[in-house]
Amino acid sequence: MVVAVLGKLLADEGGGPAIEYGLIASLVGVAAFGGLQAYGSSLEALFGSVIVAIDRAVSGVVRVL
Repeated sequence: MVVAVLGKLLADEGGGPAIEYGLIASLVGVAAFGGLQAYGSSLEALFGSVIVAIDRAVSGVVRVL
């Protein structure tokens, strides 16, 4: 009985497309992670300049009050 079930599991080829889709999804995830990591430093610099501009604007308003 166990041998028959194992034989059927080994002969089943229905999971092939699911494995392929899983591999494609993992490759897309790795590519997205690499792309976002490449843009990370430029985004950090952009947000840093925005923070400095907001700090300057807020400090000017506080001095007027």
